[in-house]
Amino acid sequence: MSLLSLFSQSLIKENYIFFDVETTGLYPLLHDRIIEIAMIKTSKGNIIDTIDMMINPEVCIPPEVSKINNITDDMVNNARTFDSELGQKFVDFIGDYTIVAHNASFDLGFLSVELGKVGMHFETWKAIDTLKIAGSIFPSQSNKLENLMRRYNIMPEGNLHRA
Repeated sequence: MSLLSLFSQSLIKENYIFFDVETTGLYPLLHDRIIEIAMIKTSKGNIIDTIDMMINPEVCIPPEVSKINNITDDMVNNARTFDSELGQKFVDFIGDYTIVAHNASFDLGFLSVELGKVGMHFETWKAIDTLKIAGSIFPSQSNKLENLMRRYNIMPEGNLHRA
């Protein structure tokens, strides 16, 4: 049985949070910030809760980033900023669930840095990285999300570069 088969079978037995962020760039330790976050909480294969929100990064979104994710300064200017109350909301939402993300270290790295900026930390992350799973199944191929979708004939719903 393949790793992918084992994972898909566990979806109906376990609790997961499917997680993604959009950011102003690639470097959370320098100046880049989260501008959109989405989490889908599932239990035994059923969606039980979601978070999908824009976050005001308090910096301008570079034009080259807006071209990729179609998120503009106007879209985030009136959004909530990342503060300790919002950080606690995310930590409580995740709880002891396992996080599933494509390139999990990127997304969780950004969330960890944002939490740190408001004096918080979360040490009990449990994560499954679908990019690593894809790399073990298709070791010599590009495993960007859009390539995997093409490989499995999955049609996108909306913009692929949105959380």
